[in-house]
Amino acid sequence: MTGTASSMDRHEALRALERLDAGARHVRTPFASSQGPSQMMAWRCWGDGPPVVLVHGGVGSWRHWVRNVEHLARRRSVWVPDLPGFGDSDVPAGVQSPPTLAPMLLDGIAHALGDRSFDLVGFSFGALVCAFAAAQAGPRPGRLVLIGPAGLGVEPPTLEFLPLRGVTDPAERARVLRVNLNALMLHHPESIDALAIEIHGHGIERERIRRDNMARTDAILGLSQRWTCPAFALFGELDVLYLGKQDVLRERLGRLGLRDTAFVDDAGHWVMYERAEAFNSALDALLEQPLG
Repeated sequence: MTGTASSMDRHEALRALERLDAGARHVRTPFASSQGPSQMMAWRCWGDGPPVVLVHGGVGSWRHWVRNVEHLARRRSVWVPDLPGFGDSDVPAGVQSPPTLAPMLLDGIAHALGDRSFDLVGFSFGALVCAFAAAQAGPRPGRLVLIGPAGLGVEPPTLEFLPLRGVTDPAERARVLRVNLNALMLHHPESIDALAIEIHGHGIERERIRRDNMARTDAILGLSQRWTCPAFALFGELDVLYLGKQDVLRERLGRLGLRDTAFVDDAGHWVMYERAEAFNSALDALLEQPLG
């Protein structure tokens, strides 16, 4: 599912998601600080080979990666969790932040992969969770790739979103989701198809935790001093979070000790959806760089 889906209607989008989901191996793992046997994290895995773990962003789930998993699965085993409190995973108690979600993610990786080495790729809020995970004890990634990460200390723009609460008419709901996707996730209105609307709406419905505001801090700058693996970053060049602030962004990135940084042309924040083929090629190039 790597091409565009502009001609899809909602039913076709649902069928495409169901087909992709049916081709995955489904795994459930307990996560750290669970309060009983029901506290489990849902995983999907495609393919075989060296593991790569993909961590979704806020208001998301495994579906954030629908245009990438099949490509990666040609040569890798692709492990995609729903973070605790998102998607199909159980809900931890209390306000959750990247430092508390990171050990839950690491615990799930340890259960799913054992002592196998893995690469860790995180998107947006998920990139901040991965940054904490790479800095903490426990299983550590071979490579860390941050996609449009939050937590770089770059002042975000003021974004205006339409309220979705109480909207029950399907056409109006789709219109609101379209406007909100265009405000943050996707730069081009024509990139917002039925599949994107379905994924975003599902993510809103299935995010059941309260998140703190750590995404607005510069937490990654300090965490980078504790990484022991090669680290990389990848952005859509038109990411609204950094649009017009490239000089500040590059200054921040220069303080992370990154091995390499890539920008995908003509793509917004949800770069792996909006320009999937270019993103897949760029991510391949980063994941193929030597560890030494």
